[in-house]
Amino acid sequence: MILLGTLGLLMAINQTFNLKLLGFQPLGNAYLYYLIGIFLAAAYIAFPAWKGAAAKVSWYDWPLAVMALVCAGYLGYHGLTMINYGWEFEAPTEATVLSGILLVLILEGVRRCGGWPLLFVALFFGTYPLYADSMPGFLWGNQYTLPEIIRAHVIGVESVIGIPMQVVAQLVIGFVVFGAALTATGGGEFFMQFATSLMGKSRGGPAKVSVLSSGIMGSLSGSVISNILTTGPITIPTMKKTGYPAHYAGAVEACASTGGTLMPPVMGAVAFIMASFLGVPYAEIMIAAFLPALLFYLALIFQVDIYAARRGLKGLPESEIPNLWETLKDGWPYLLALFMLIYMLLVMRLEAYAPYYATVVLLGISMFKRNHRLNLRKV
Repeated sequence: MILLGTLGLLMAINQTFNLKLLGFQPLGNAYLYYLIGIFLAAAYIAFPAWKGAAAKVSWYDWPLAVMALVCAGYLGYHGLTMINYGWEFEAPTEATVLSGILLVLILEGVRRCGGWPLLFVALFFGTYPLYADSMPGFLWGNQYTLPEIIRAHVIGVESVIGIPMQVVAQLVIGFVVFGAALTATGGGEFFMQFATSLMGKSRGGPAKVSVLSSGIMGSLSGSVISNILTTGPITIPTMKKTGYPAHYAGAVEACASTGGTLMPPVMGAVAFIMASFLGVPYAEIMIAAFLPALLFYLALIFQVDIYAARRGLKGLPESEIPNLWETLKDGWPYLLALFMLIYMLLVMRLEAYAPYYATVVLLGISMFKRNHRLNLRKV
């Protein structure tokens, strides 16, 4: 997993900054195939075939991961050839066969990561051309053969390597790296203390701290899961300790962390896909999303405040509230990284480069913080 993750990250950096490391600079479609192979192989190693499977990697997952690398690597290696000779419409037999294998592997990866419902949706729409001529009324369409469908999905530019995959390769990877660096360098701890110093003493303070800290962390990570894993272990026990029922504490954290995908500057992956579909800069999506996201979190604050008033829940004791100015004095460099990211996104419009530069700033910050200084084990 570490090797695959490192390889994928290096490839993304090489492509984004046009570094040509070791003379390697693949075409756009080849780059996408290589990433698909790397991350699909990682999915087979990280996600077991069944929920009840053992924690360790099953023996059959290794050959499946290798097959993903081989099939995607073959298509990536022939990236220029498939463009010059129109493989989407007529391809060599081995290319069609390997494309079919890769498509099956992708669908199994979808099932493992997204579940059966997502797989059924993908199968229904993906195989629709096979039976389109049998559908009634406006659902009728031209029928295609299975090889034609395979080539359209895998070699064409509107399915497997369509806009969603392009957005992931060009933008999302960088922001995922930034979110991980923020957590690893102590940014999550700073924003948690900052939220506690602002909201901790108020009525129902722990729940408000959960909302504010999750909103801030979500606005920088864009990931619901990483947001919950960063703030939840602290906020949920604190809420329970001050009188919130366990189910309510979990619900507050879940809602607040989910809303992080709506809050700029770093929103969920769908926001980047939306910008690509609409053909507008990501900065415009950020600006349009700010007010609705702000209203979402204000509504959460009001809700937990009303709940606390009805239940007579108090805030945290003074001894557990960090000093605001001391918190800012210690963590202001994280705010610098945040403002730098916003400036590069809104003013310079460098969506692809901004998260990497902000990550470098975070890594520089960590060098001056003994408790959060990175080493090989943390990386």
